[in-house]
Amino acid sequence: MKISIIVPVYNAESTLTRCLDCIVGQTYTNLEILLINDGSTDQSGKICEEYAARDERVRYFNRKNQGVSAVREFGTKQVTGTYFIHFDSDDWAHSQMIADMADEAIKQNADVLISDFYIDTSMGVVYSKQQPAKLQSLQVLHNILSGSLHGSTCNKLVRTSLYRSYDVHFPRGLNYCEDIMIWVELLQHDVKIGYLPKAFYHYDYTINSNSITRSYTRETLRQRLAYIALLESSLNKDGYASDILHNKLCVKFEAFEKGELLSKDFKAIYPEINKHIFKMKTSLMNRILLYFASVGLTCIAQKIYKIKTKRNLL
Repeated sequence: MKISIIVPVYNAESTLTRCLDCIVGQTYTNLEILLINDGSTDQSGKICEEYAARDERVRYFNRKNQGVSAVREFGTKQVTGTYFIHFDSDDWAHSQMIADMADEAIKQNADVLISDFYIDTSMGVVYSKQQPAKLQSLQVLHNILSGSLHGSTCNKLVRTSLYRSYDVHFPRGLNYCEDIMIWVELLQHDVKIGYLPKAFYHYDYTINSNSITRSYTRETLRQRLAYIALLESSLNKDGYASDILHNKLCVKFEAFEKGELLSKDFKAIYPEINKHIFKMKTSLMNRILLYFASVGLTCIAQKIYKIKTKRNLL
């Protein structure tokens, strides 16, 4: 059966060749490789054209810049494979990945097959186990929303027909956690989950430090808040109240940790959850500082947090 791989590309000339080499070099050869250039201003488009010219499995699309969510949505509409998966242009994977995942998906008759993955950091490679607590789709969704499972689409092989039958779409204009919103749409249905206890895919956290997931600006916060708003409109608030609260607390703590906001702006971030701060899974000191910051002592709390963090790193 044909497997499709969607690769969003944006100004990735330094890592794109490594990514594409690992894809065209997969031992599983019946592939459809969709390279979607999101208005790159470097040599990424030229690199994509070169791969498309020498490998008939590669389909190249050149588009105006619209963001990663729009690219992924466009890619899913072009897919013709029985299953598909996403690769990010700054990551890479072992050559046996698609073969092993396709084989396991067939064996388990899985609609979604989850595998483990690696995280490449400046300190070394970390193995991230992704075994769900249970294989029921609703439980897997809870695991993703709580952070116990990664929400990426890059370690999950998905049956293409699910997107069509359940009318699943990437959210327009959201370039943070857009992949999690796909699972919110998909896993609220009766979807058969499979799991393969092997890692192939390498998330490279040493490259592209300016990406929205690895740097923090006011636009980052705007994207976080938009994501939470989508969660609240897409989920049953009774069944997922704790998951929504968890995500709000994470957004609030990240904003506190980065220290980019004025006190009045920080206080305006979900004031209704202040009473739940001490339920967070972090140190007691962090919870105390976050609470003080939330009730108006933002500058003092952030200064203490920075001192504490610096001492911990020494």
